[in-house]
Amino acid sequence: MVDLNDPLTRAGLACVLFGIALYVRPLKVPFLLASLRVCAFAILTAALLRAGISPTRPMPEWPSVIRHGVGQILVGFWWFGGAAVVNSVVRASLRIRRRPARERLIQDIVATLAYIFATLQISDKVFGLPVGALLATSGAVAIVVGLALQSALGDAFSGLVLNLTRPYRIGDWIVIDSTLEGQVIETNWRATHLMTVERNVAIVPNSVIAKTRFINTSTSTAPRGITVHLQLLPDVRPNIAITALTRATEEHSEILEAPEPQIAIRSSTVNFVAYEVRFFISRQANDAQVSTQYLDMAFQHLDSAGVSRSPVGLTQGCATSNQ
Repeated sequence: MVDLNDPLTRAGLACVLFGIALYVRPLKVPFLLASLRVCAFAILTAALLRAGISPTRPMPEWPSVIRHGVGQILVGFWWFGGAAVVNSVVRASLRIRRRPARERLIQDIVATLAYIFATLQISDKVFGLPVGALLATSGAVAIVVGLALQSALGDAFSGLVLNLTRPYRIGDWIVIDSTLEGQVIETNWRATHLMTVERNVAIVPNSVIAKTRFINTSTSTAPRGITVHLQLLPDVRPNIAITALTRATEEHSEILEAPEPQIAIRSSTVNFVAYEVRFFISRQANDAQVSTQYLDMAFQHLDSAGVSRSPVGLTQGCATSNQ
Protein backbone atom coordinates (compact mmCIF):
# COMPACT_ATOMS: atom_id res chain seq x y z
CA MET A 1 0.00 0.00 0.00
CA VAL A 2 1.40 3.41 -1.02
CA ASP A 3 1.64 5.85 1.86
CA LEU A 4 0.92 9.29 0.41
CA ASN A 5 1.87 10.88 3.72
CA ASP A 6 5.46 9.67 3.30
CA PRO A 7 7.61 12.61 2.02
CA LEU A 8 9.75 10.20 -0.03
CA THR A 9 6.63 8.82 -1.73
CA ARG A 10 5.53 12.34 -2.59
CA ALA A 11 8.97 13.04 -3.99
CA GLY A 12 8.63 9.93 -6.15
CA LEU A 13 5.26 11.12 -7.45
CA ALA A 14 6.76 14.54 -8.17
CA CYS A 15 9.53 12.76 -10.07
CA VAL A 16 6.91 10.93 -12.17
CA LEU A 17 5.14 14.24 -12.85
CA PHE A 18 8.42 15.82 -13.92
CA GLY A 19 9.17 12.85 -16.18
CA ILE A 20 5.82 13.34 -17.92
CA ALA A 21 6.59 17.03 -18.38
CA LEU A 22 9.89 16.11 -20.05
CA TYR A 23 8.19 14.02 -22.73
CA VAL A 24 4.92 15.84 -23.25
CA ARG A 25 4.51 17.89 -26.46
CA PRO A 26 1.95 20.71 -26.01
CA LEU A 27 0.97 23.34 -28.53
CA LYS A 28 3.81 24.87 -30.53
CA VAL A 29 4.17 27.92 -28.31
CA PRO A 30 7.86 28.74 -27.71
CA PHE A 31 7.86 29.03 -23.92
CA LEU A 32 4.86 26.83 -23.06
CA LEU A 33 6.79 23.55 -22.91
CA ALA A 34 9.72 25.20 -21.13
CA SER A 35 7.37 26.79 -18.58
CA LEU A 36 5.69 23.46 -17.82
CA ARG A 37 9.07 21.80 -17.30
CA VAL A 38 10.31 24.58 -15.04
CA CYS A 39 7.16 24.32 -12.89
CA ALA A 40 7.44 20.52 -12.66
CA PHE A 41 11.13 20.86 -11.79
CA ALA A 42 10.28 23.32 -9.01
CA ILE A 43 7.68 20.89 -7.61
CA LEU A 44 10.25 18.07 -7.65
CA THR A 45 12.80 20.27 -5.89
CA ALA A 46 10.32 21.22 -3.17
CA ALA A 47 9.32 17.57 -2.67
CA LEU A 48 12.95 16.46 -2.31
CA LEU A 49 13.71 19.17 0.22
CA ARG A 50 10.58 18.24 2.21
CA ALA A 51 11.80 14.62 2.22
CA GLY A 52 15.12 15.76 3.71
CA ILE A 53 17.08 15.35 0.48
CA SER A 54 19.22 18.23 -0.76
CA PRO A 55 20.39 17.55 -4.35
CA THR A 56 23.29 19.99 -3.96
CA ARG A 57 24.73 18.16 -0.94
CA PRO A 58 26.12 14.64 -0.52
CA MET A 59 23.50 11.97 0.15
CA PRO A 60 23.04 11.25 3.86
CA GLU A 61 23.29 7.67 5.09
CA TRP A 62 19.80 6.32 5.76
CA PRO A 63 19.06 3.23 7.89
CA SER A 64 16.98 1.68 5.11
CA VAL A 65 19.00 0.58 2.09
CA ILE A 66 15.91 0.74 -0.12
CA ARG A 67 15.04 4.30 0.89
CA HIS A 68 18.69 5.30 0.44
CA GLY A 69 18.72 3.81 -3.07
CA VAL A 70 15.44 5.54 -3.96
CA GLY A 71 16.90 8.83 -2.73
CA GLN A 72 19.96 8.35 -4.93
CA ILE A 73 17.77 7.70 -7.97
CA LEU A 74 15.71 10.81 -7.26
CA VAL A 75 18.80 12.99 -6.88
CA GLY A 76 20.30 11.63 -10.09
CA PHE A 77 17.03 12.24 -11.91
CA TRP A 78 16.93 15.78 -10.47
CA TRP A 79 20.34 16.65 -11.91
CA PHE A 80 19.66 15.19 -15.35
CA GLY A 81 16.22 16.75 -15.32
CA GLY A 82 17.78 20.12 -14.52
CA ALA A 83 20.04 19.76 -17.56
CA ALA A 84 16.98 18.96 -19.69
CA VAL A 85 15.21 22.06 -18.35
CA VAL A 86 18.20 24.25 -19.24
CA ASN A 87 18.24 22.77 -22.74
CA SER A 88 14.50 23.36 -23.09
CA VAL A 89 14.75 27.01 -22.01
CA VAL A 90 17.63 27.65 -24.43
CA ARG A 91 15.71 26.00 -27.28
CA ALA A 92 12.60 28.06 -26.50
CA SER A 93 14.61 31.30 -26.47
CA LEU A 94 16.06 30.48 -29.90
CA ARG A 95 12.63 29.63 -31.30
CA ILE A 96 11.05 32.83 -30.02
CA ARG A 97 13.90 34.77 -31.64
CA ARG A 98 13.18 32.82 -34.84
CA ARG A 99 16.80 31.82 -35.28
CA PRO A 100 16.91 28.11 -34.30
CA ALA A 101 18.80 26.93 -37.39
CA ARG A 102 21.54 29.55 -37.18
CA GLU A 103 22.13 29.01 -33.45
CA ARG A 104 21.83 25.24 -33.34
CA LEU A 105 25.49 24.98 -32.38
CA ILE A 106 24.95 27.23 -29.35
CA GLN A 107 22.07 25.02 -28.22
CA ASP A 108 24.20 21.89 -28.63
CA ILE A 109 27.06 23.44 -26.65
CA VAL A 110 24.79 24.50 -23.78
CA ALA A 111 23.12 21.07 -23.66
CA THR A 112 26.47 19.26 -23.70
CA LEU A 113 27.91 21.39 -20.91
CA ALA A 114 24.73 21.03 -18.84
CA TYR A 115 24.75 17.22 -19.05
CA ILE A 116 28.49 17.02 -18.34
CA PHE A 117 28.00 19.20 -15.26
CA ALA A 118 25.05 17.04 -14.16
CA THR A 119 27.12 13.87 -14.56
CA LEU A 120 29.94 15.30 -12.44
CA GLN A 121 27.50 16.39 -9.73
CA ILE A 122 25.85 12.97 -9.63
CA SER A 123 29.27 11.33 -9.31
CA ASP A 124 30.07 13.61 -6.37
CA LYS A 125 26.74 13.99 -4.55
CA VAL A 126 25.22 10.54 -5.18
CA PHE A 127 28.13 8.11 -5.44
CA GLY A 128 30.72 10.10 -3.50
CA LEU A 129 33.36 9.83 -6.22
CA PRO A 130 36.10 12.49 -6.14
CA VAL A 131 35.47 14.90 -9.00
CA GLY A 132 39.17 15.76 -9.32
CA ALA A 133 40.18 12.15 -10.00
CA LEU A 134 37.27 11.75 -12.40
CA LEU A 135 38.34 14.85 -14.32
CA ALA A 136 41.92 13.61 -14.52
CA THR A 137 40.78 10.23 -15.86
CA SER A 138 38.36 11.80 -18.33
CA GLY A 139 41.12 14.21 -19.44
CA ALA A 140 43.41 11.35 -20.36
CA VAL A 141 40.59 9.64 -22.23
CA ALA A 142 39.77 12.93 -23.97
CA ILE A 143 43.36 13.23 -25.24
CA VAL A 144 43.21 9.75 -26.80
CA VAL A 145 39.79 10.40 -28.32
CA GLY A 146 40.90 13.82 -29.55
CA LEU A 147 43.86 12.34 -31.43
CA ALA A 148 41.62 9.70 -32.99
CA LEU A 149 38.97 12.24 -34.01
CA GLN A 150 41.29 15.10 -34.94
CA SER A 151 39.62 15.75 -38.31
CA ALA A 152 36.08 15.65 -36.90
CA LEU A 153 37.04 17.89 -33.98
CA GLY A 154 38.66 20.36 -36.40
CA ASP A 155 35.38 20.59 -38.30
CA ALA A 156 33.44 20.98 -35.03
CA PHE A 157 35.61 23.81 -33.67
CA SER A 158 35.66 25.51 -37.06
CA GLY A 159 31.86 25.27 -37.11
CA LEU A 160 31.74 26.86 -33.66
CA VAL A 161 33.94 29.76 -34.80
CA LEU A 162 31.90 30.26 -37.97
CA ASN A 163 28.67 30.19 -35.98
CA LEU A 164 29.89 32.76 -33.48
CA THR A 165 31.46 35.14 -36.02
CA ARG A 166 28.68 34.60 -38.59
CA PRO A 167 30.47 35.48 -41.82
CA TYR A 168 27.43 34.03 -43.61
CA ARG A 169 23.87 33.09 -42.73
CA ILE A 170 21.17 30.77 -43.99
CA GLY A 171 20.09 32.03 -47.41
CA ASP A 172 23.36 33.85 -48.23
CA TRP A 173 25.21 33.17 -51.47
CA ILE A 174 28.92 32.49 -51.00
CA VAL A 175 31.80 31.76 -53.37
CA ILE A 176 34.48 29.43 -51.94
CA ASP A 177 37.98 29.83 -53.35
CA SER A 178 36.52 31.07 -56.67
CA THR A 179 35.61 27.48 -57.60
CA LEU A 180 32.33 26.75 -55.80
CA GLU A 181 29.31 29.04 -55.56
CA GLY A 182 26.04 28.28 -53.81
CA GLN A 183 23.37 29.31 -51.34
CA VAL A 184 23.75 28.32 -47.70
CA ILE A 185 20.85 26.03 -46.79
CA GLU A 186 22.17 24.42 -43.60
CA THR A 187 25.03 24.68 -41.12
CA ASN A 188 25.88 22.12 -38.46
CA TRP A 189 28.81 20.91 -36.39
CA ARG A 190 30.62 19.22 -39.25
CA ALA A 191 29.83 20.98 -42.50
CA THR A 192 28.01 23.71 -44.39
CA HIS A 193 25.48 22.66 -47.02
CA LEU A 194 25.30 24.73 -50.21
CA MET A 195 22.69 24.66 -52.97
CA THR A 196 24.70 25.28 -56.13
CA VAL A 197 23.45 27.04 -59.25
CA GLU A 198 23.04 23.56 -60.82
CA ARG A 199 20.60 22.71 -57.96
CA ASN A 200 23.05 20.24 -56.44
CA VAL A 201 23.79 20.10 -52.72
CA ALA A 202 27.48 20.57 -51.95
CA ILE A 203 28.62 19.58 -48.45
CA VAL A 204 31.75 21.52 -47.50
CA PRO A 205 33.57 20.69 -44.20
CA ASN A 206 33.73 23.65 -41.85
CA SER A 207 37.51 23.33 -41.51
CA VAL A 208 37.85 23.83 -45.27
CA ILE A 209 35.77 27.01 -45.19
CA ALA A 210 37.65 28.33 -42.16
CA LYS A 211 40.99 27.93 -43.98
CA THR A 212 39.85 29.04 -47.43
CA ARG A 213 39.19 32.50 -48.83
CA PHE A 214 35.49 32.90 -49.58
CA ILE A 215 33.23 35.76 -50.66
CA ASN A 216 29.76 36.41 -49.28
CA THR A 217 27.97 38.02 -52.21
CA SER A 218 24.80 38.62 -50.18
CA THR A 219 26.30 41.12 -47.74
CA SER A 220 27.02 43.79 -50.33
CA THR A 221 24.39 46.05 -51.87
CA ALA A 222 26.65 47.11 -54.74
CA PRO A 223 25.59 46.11 -58.26
CA ARG A 224 27.00 42.97 -59.78
CA GLY A 225 28.94 43.08 -63.04
CA ILE A 226 28.18 40.73 -65.94
CA THR A 227 30.56 40.27 -68.87
CA VAL A 228 29.42 38.80 -72.20
CA HIS A 229 31.70 38.08 -75.17
CA LEU A 230 30.56 37.96 -78.79
CA GLN A 231 32.48 36.95 -81.89
CA LEU A 232 31.47 38.53 -85.23
CA LEU A 233 32.90 38.38 -88.72
CA PRO A 234 35.78 40.81 -89.38
CA ASP A 235 33.96 42.49 -92.27
CA VAL A 236 31.36 43.96 -89.86
CA ARG A 237 32.03 47.61 -89.12
CA PRO A 238 32.70 48.09 -85.37
CA ASN A 239 30.45 51.15 -85.22
CA ILE A 240 27.44 49.16 -86.51
CA ALA A 241 28.06 46.27 -84.12
CA ILE A 242 28.62 48.51 -81.09
CA THR A 243 25.47 50.52 -81.89
CA ALA A 244 23.36 47.34 -82.02
CA LEU A 245 24.85 46.00 -78.76
CA THR A 246 24.33 49.37 -77.05
CA ARG A 247 20.65 49.47 -78.01
CA ALA A 248 20.20 46.03 -76.49
CA THR A 249 21.61 47.24 -73.16
CA GLU A 250 19.38 50.34 -73.23
CA GLU A 251 16.21 48.30 -73.82
CA HIS A 252 16.93 45.62 -71.21
CA SER A 253 14.94 46.41 -68.05
CA GLU A 254 17.30 44.54 -65.69
CA ILE A 255 20.49 46.32 -66.82
CA LEU A 256 21.32 49.36 -64.68
CA GLU A 257 22.00 52.74 -66.25
CA ALA A 258 24.69 53.49 -63.67
CA PRO A 259 27.39 52.31 -63.75
CA GLU A 260 27.16 52.81 -67.48
CA PRO A 261 27.48 49.68 -69.68
CA GLN A 262 30.78 49.37 -71.55
CA ILE A 263 31.29 47.81 -74.98
CA ALA A 264 34.74 47.34 -76.51
CA ILE A 265 36.73 45.16 -78.91
CA ARG A 266 38.91 42.70 -77.01
CA SER A 267 40.75 41.08 -79.92
CA SER A 268 40.74 40.89 -83.70
CA THR A 269 41.89 38.11 -86.04
CA VAL A 270 41.42 37.27 -89.70
CA ASN A 271 38.54 34.97 -88.72
CA PHE A 272 36.57 37.01 -86.19
CA VAL A 273 36.45 40.14 -84.02
CA ALA A 274 35.76 39.57 -80.29
CA TYR A 275 33.46 42.13 -78.63
CA GLU A 276 33.15 42.46 -74.87
CA VAL A 277 29.93 43.79 -73.34
CA ARG A 278 30.05 44.62 -69.64
CA PHE A 279 26.97 45.82 -67.75
CA PHE A 280 25.68 45.82 -64.19
CA ILE A 281 22.60 44.34 -62.53
CA SER A 282 21.17 44.44 -59.02
CA ARG A 283 22.06 41.84 -56.41
CA GLN A 284 18.56 40.36 -56.56
CA ALA A 285 18.63 39.76 -60.33
CA ASN A 286 19.46 36.37 -61.82
CA ASP A 287 22.64 36.80 -63.83
CA ALA A 288 22.01 33.77 -66.07
CA GLN A 289 18.54 34.95 -67.06
CA VAL A 290 19.70 38.53 -67.61
CA SER A 291 22.61 37.50 -69.85
CA THR A 292 20.39 35.13 -71.84
CA GLN A 293 17.75 37.81 -72.39
CA TYR A 294 20.44 40.30 -73.34
CA LEU A 295 21.89 37.94 -75.96
CA ASP A 296 18.45 37.42 -77.47
CA MET A 297 17.91 41.18 -77.72
CA ALA A 298 21.46 41.73 -79.06
CA PHE A 299 20.92 39.13 -81.79
CA GLN A 300 17.67 40.85 -82.80
CA HIS A 301 19.40 44.21 -83.15
CA LEU A 302 22.33 42.67 -85.05
CA ASP A 303 19.91 40.96 -87.43
CA SER A 304 18.03 44.24 -87.93
CA ALA A 305 21.33 45.95 -88.78
CA GLY A 306 22.13 43.23 -91.32
CA VAL A 307 25.08 41.90 -89.34
CA SER A 308 25.98 38.28 -89.96
CA ARG A 309 26.44 36.34 -86.75
CA SER A 310 28.32 33.41 -88.24
CA PRO A 311 30.52 32.29 -86.62
CA VAL A 312 29.44 33.37 -83.14
CA GLY A 313 31.14 32.32 -79.93
CA LEU A 314 29.98 33.07 -76.43
CA THR A 315 31.61 33.07 -73.06
CA GLN A 316 30.30 34.65 -69.92
CA GLY A 317 31.91 35.87 -66.73
CA CYS A 318 30.76 37.57 -63.57
CA ALA A 319 32.51 40.11 -61.38
CA THR A 320 31.63 42.15 -58.34
CA SER A 321 31.52 45.92 -58.68
CA ASN A 322 32.82 48.10 -55.89
CA GLN A 323 31.21 51.18 -57.28
